[in-house]
Amino acid sequence: MIKNIKVLAVISLLLGVASCTSGDPYATVKVNKAPSTSATPSVPKPIDTKVPEIPKIPETPKVPETPKVPETPK
Repeated sequence: MIKNIKVLAVISLLLGVASCTSGDPYATVKVNKAPSTSATPSVPKPIDTKVPEIPKIPETPKVPETPKVPETPK
């Protein structure tokens, strides 16, 4: 019984991945039906991989030490 569950889990995972990656089933058909006289295909812009700079946190100002109270004589 446990083996059947594992097989079902693997199959469902594979189907889920396949359905996610396939996307629009008609997308390839639309591309294939494009007229041959169309303009040059637009080149996709390269993905900007620059990591935005993390703003530096300003140092917290140091709290001045409280003056020591002199001990009262006994």
